[in-house]
Amino acid sequence: MAWKGKTAVLMAVLMLLCSCGGGRADRLAWARVQGKLAGEWELQAQVLWAGEPLSLTLQRSPAERLVLAFEAPESLAGLRAVFLPGETQLCYQDLTDSFPSGRLPEGSVAGQLADALERVLALEPSQLELERREGLLWARADGLELTAGLESGNIMTLSIPEQGMELKALDFRSLP
Repeated sequence: MAWKGKTAVLMAVLMLLCSCGGGRADRLAWARVQGKLAGEWELQAQVLWAGEPLSLTLQRSPAERLVLAFEAPESLAGLRAVFLPGETQLCYQDLTDSFPSGRLPEGSVAGQLADALERVLALEPSQLELERREGLLWARADGLELTAGLESGNIMTLSIPEQGMELKALDFRSLP
C-alpha cells in the first residue's frame, strides 16, 4: 500500500511540474512573438475591415517607424500612412498631410492596425489567454486575438472583433 501512496505523490508532483513547464513554454513563445514585432520586419497581408477586403504591406524599419502601404482596393492603392514618434503622415502621390498626435483620425484602418500592434507589444503573458496547438500560439486578450508560429514567432492572424477587423498574413519576414 505504501508504494501506491508514494506513486500518487510522485504523479502529483510530476503533473505540477509539467503544468508549470507548459506555462513557461507559453511565456517563451509569447516573448518570441513580441521580439519579432519589436524588431524590423515586413508583413504583406489581406485585411477584412468593416466587410471590405484590403491588401496592404506593413513595414517596421527603422524600429521607431511603422509604414502601412495600401495596394487594394483601387480607391486606396498608393496611399501610405507613416507612423513616427509623435507624428503620423498620410501620403498619396506628391501630397502629404501630418497629424501631430501620431495617430490617424479615429476609426481609420491604418490607425487601428498601428494601435493593435502597439497593444501586442505591451501585453504581458498574465493579461492573455495563451494556448498552443497545431504548431501555433493562440493568444487572446480583451478585444484582441492573434495566432503566430510557435517556432518562428511570425504573426499569422490578428483579429479585432469589436472593430470588425481580420488580418491574415501572407508573408511575414524579418528584415536584415
